[in-house]
Amino acid sequence: MLPPMFAEKPRRSTERVQRCKLVDRDPRIPPSIDKVAVRVFAADLVGKHWVTPTFWSGAPSPTAGPFRRLSPSGRD
Repeated sequence: MLPPMFAEKPRRSTERVQRCKLVDRDPRIPPSIDKVAVRVFAADLVGKHWVTPTFWSGAPSPTAGPFRRLSPSGRD
């Protein structure tokens, strides 16, 4: 049984996404919702040169990515 908010027709796009994640069992949905996994799909579809580079994925780390080049005050 679905919670009442998902039993009705979704009104907002965020409600539709949540309903799709809970109800639909289409195998194409999970990779398209994952921001990192969808990059591979997009690169195959439109080409690598159209996909912006990722500095890192996962837990944010102040010693990784572009932040290691910044001074503690935030100014270079």
